[in-house]
Amino acid sequence: MEEINILYIDDQPDILLSFYLSSRYKNEKVNISYQSHEFKNGERYEDLLLNSKVKKSNVILIDSNLFENGNTTDKLFTGEEFRVILKQIYPYIETIVITQNAPNLEYGIISKFNDDGNDEFEKFYNSNLKPLLDQKIRDILVSRELTKRINEKSSVDTILLEKINDSLDGILEYKHLTSDDIKNLITEFKELKRIVNE
Repeated sequence: MEEINILYIDDQPDILLSFYLSSRYKNEKVNISYQSHEFKNGERYEDLLLNSKVKKSNVILIDSNLFENGNTTDKLFTGEEFRVILKQIYPYIETIVITQNAPNLEYGIISKFNDDGNDEFEKFYNSNLKPLLDQKIRDILVSRELTKRINEKSSVDTILLEKINDSLDGILEYKHLTSDDIKNLITEFKELKRIVNE
């Protein structure tokens, strides 16, 4: 059975969400390996991009307000915007954004359960989070299967195959990206978002 690595990133990790991911969430097609990362004050988005847990992840759940809380210097963008940057660096990592605000399931944004101590959290996450996680895992399994098929074809360029396999394995292909390159990417994304919202 294949393994899927799930990582939950938050500056104030939600105990019930973490418990659900580590102990309650199941998928009959894969073995789930769960880790969390507490985003510390002073940590930067570049630190996350280079974090070994991030690189090894298949699915990441990230707090929408991760960069807006505390003393982080990266109050430039939201978890939703960071997801776009992450996708550019690690195209095979699937990301779900969690929020205290209204959810938007179409965009992969779900609400945290907001009633501490209530036993209904499992029912809440089974209804709201599990279908999204299951879909992300299906997408990953399809990508893995298609990559296996591509690897079997002798007509495909070996360098391209190596890049695809490295990406699936969490090997950072973009070591040459500087902090300025990433900031330019963020600026371009914000400009695109502004144009779309006009």
